[in-house]
Amino acid sequence: MTHATVIDYKFGKGFVDAPADNMQAKAYVAGAFQKYPTVETAEFIFVIPQRNEILRHTFERKELPTLVEEVKRVVDAAENPDSPYSPSEETCIFCGEKPRCPAINTAVAKVADKYGELKLPEEFHSSAITSPDQMAKALQAASILERWAKSVRHHAMEMVLEGGEIPGYEIKHRQAKRTVRDVQSAWNILQHKTMLNLHEFLPACSVSITELEKAIKALAPRGQKKALVEEVFDALQDEGILYRGDEISFLGKTLK
Repeated sequence: MTHATVIDYKFGKGFVDAPADNMQAKAYVAGAFQKYPTVETAEFIFVIPQRNEILRHTFERKELPTLVEEVKRVVDAAENPDSPYSPSEETCIFCGEKPRCPAINTAVAKVADKYGELKLPEEFHSSAITSPDQMAKALQAASILERWAKSVRHHAMEMVLEGGEIPGYEIKHRQAKRTVRDVQSAWNILQHKTMLNLHEFLPACSVSITELEKAIKALAPRGQKKALVEEVFDALQDEGILYRGDEISFLGKTLK
């Protein structure tokens, strides 16, 4: 056997570097060359169904020393505790050390400092912040960063809509959630088109508390709207029909 074909299926929708520039592809091909000494050429293929793409590149055995050196350099850097962190979209998305990464925390601090004119916490590692005052500063910085990220996405979309091209990004579309706008009209069709009866149909429906409250107020006599709403909702709650979910806890700014 003098030729090998290595195939890797990618079922995500994210951008994938071509095999000639992809370290994962290079590592797999280096392994194939080492595993099979008679192989002189190896074609690596990425099959990406969600993007309707097939990326391929053919490597030659004479490239093996370079491939091994590139892979070794990456492994050595990853295993070196003193190696500098090098954040990037390609690596950070898979990393579980983001909360403790000094490079990412430094970048966060710079954004918060420039974008919000804030005093930053002395310790960037969120897990290492023990002072409540310092944690308050960290929360402020996080809030600023969230707003900055939202602003970036907004202006990036504007740039693309106006004809600009952002390397590695493109406008994508996904179907919106299906909803029934008019329950009564839906039932009028279903009762004739299906074997469903009303008791089977109703569990598939949901009730908007806001819209129900509006409907009750619209029918209530003037001056009795609020009282009738309270009476109806109290009755629903007493019967266990109206249910309020568990309380949601979050940290909000203290009112001054």
